[in-house]
Amino acid sequence: MKIGLLVPEMPPDAVGGGGVVFDALARRLVADGHAVTVVAAATYRGPRDEHPPDGFELIRVPELAHPTPEYRTSMPPLPGRALVRAIRALRACDVVNAHGYACPLVDVIGAFLHPRKIVFTLHGFLYTIPERGGALAAAYNLYDRCLGARVFRSAHRVTAVSSAVALAASERGRPDCAVIPNGFAPPDPRPLAPEIAREAARGPYLLCIGRLQWLKGFDTAMEALALLRERGSRLRLLIAGRDGGYETALRQKAERLDLADAVSFLGFVPNDQIATLLAASEAYLLTSRIEALSVSAMEALSAGAPSILSKVGGMPDIATDGVNAIFATPEVPATFADAVERLQRDPELRDRIVANGRVRVREFAWPRIARLYEATYDEVLASMRA
Repeated sequence: MKIGLLVPEMPPDAVGGGGVVFDALARRLVADGHAVTVVAAATYRGPRDEHPPDGFELIRVPELAHPTPEYRTSMPPLPGRALVRAIRALRACDVVNAHGYACPLVDVIGAFLHPRKIVFTLHGFLYTIPERGGALAAAYNLYDRCLGARVFRSAHRVTAVSSAVALAASERGRPDCAVIPNGFAPPDPRPLAPEIAREAARGPYLLCIGRLQWLKGFDTAMEALALLRERGSRLRLLIAGRDGGYETALRQKAERLDLADAVSFLGFVPNDQIATLLAASEAYLLTSRIEALSVSAMEALSAGAPSILSKVGGMPDIATDGVNAIFATPEVPATFADAVERLQRDPELRDRIVANGRVRVREFAWPRIARLYEATYDEVLASMRA
């Protein structure tokens, strides 16, 4: 089968965990014998030091300049040869799997494709801009009415990465949305880079992973750490992730909480080193205000890190409180601090959730997830041939 993947980002030109998911899906489909073409963004001043991918065609379409790091992969594509080449390549595919709601690159190119061949995969709905109000929210709402929802609503099939996202899709006119979660492949742990190893060696630490932006709730993690240190703990907090426009605010908050020496911003850390950091942590904290389905939470379960997770979005799809993780309340720091202390007081609980977490994450192995996608593609192809 000739399969097209229309995605907002691919490594190394990626700002979130989606790039890792899209790359892994493409490679798995190739391993299963399919011909794969990936169309992704070439962001303004984004990294260009990539090697040609093994086994599949990658077409990067330049985007308009982005005003902030937060929206780097959310800009419209530039007209030109790359855009025309991408549209032609996807039109030649049997099925096109488009990923990401309200991504201009996906929406613009998707509008040139026959909707009967599109499988649209939702990774969540944008909510931060509409909530802010003002001119930016008005512009987004206009875009959503004119184009943003168009490909999603007209696609032949719609899937979502979690039951929470599928419910939201149903409320927006697609009750036929099926759940296909993100896949996961554990990396082989590698030694830490010297500068990261130095931070990890400064004492026991909690670990947060993700792009530095408001929705990840790292301010809640800091406030939880402040509570723990008031109670006598000497734990530290390591935050691994690229800046998404929020690092300065987080550093200022650390200063206000008198945590400047207790919080380390590691920047981007490769996945194989993330596994090493997780394995040595006292606990992994997912403090997100919203989360469709967290790949970093899967990394934590796989690496054997005791995991404390915001009970939001799709997290109940992968975790059960007291079984393979501890749930906490988003934006309530005391619930995270209490969960850390609970794990420290109860080593049997700690060992149990670690063991169960390793078992649970195996259910998201890429061979199984890819088969779910392939079955959906087969249905679309059969329908088109009927």
